Amino acid sequence: MSVRFSFLTLVLGLVFVASLNAHPFHASATEATFNRETGLVEIGVRLFPDDVELALTHFAGKKIVLEKTPATELDALLLAWLDTQLSFSPAKGQPGHLTWVGKEFKTDHIWLYVTCPLPGGLVGTTATNRVLRAEFSDQLNSVKIRDGDFRATLLFTDEKAKVVK
Repeated sequence: MSVRFSFLTLVLGLVFVASLNAHPFHASATEATFNRETGLVEIGVRLFPDDVELALTHFAGKKIVLEKTPATELDALLLAWLDTQLSFSPAKGQPGHLTWVGKEFKTDHIWLYVTCPLPGGLVGTTATNRVLRAEFSDQLNSVKIRDGDFRATLLFTDEKAKVVK
């Protein structure tokens, strides 16, 4: 029994150590809320920090470490990258560019906050979420939509755009 227990303890310990270096799934969670007073979509994107570092390193063409990059440089880089990954386009028109609001570091994730002009609201728009698709083929991106009483969740398993309806 003790050999069996030791082996099980060893296996569980190895799984735990491996999980410290990488997570077994790749996912982002985005919340997009339309503010009728401002005509802006207020967007929060929740990501794993190590995934963001990898994406920014690819995007910038140099090694990016979140904790070591000056805040103004990091904010500009995050906005430029996110603007290529996430968009909301009105039924007739081009997607608005994102405006940086800020970031929030948590224990195991990071929140990125941006806004996007969309005077007509979210219903009927076309949404695209390519966040981390270039880095991970199994990336799953969810977008929780709120526009007044309207609520929807869009799931992106590829780079195809989706109409909010």
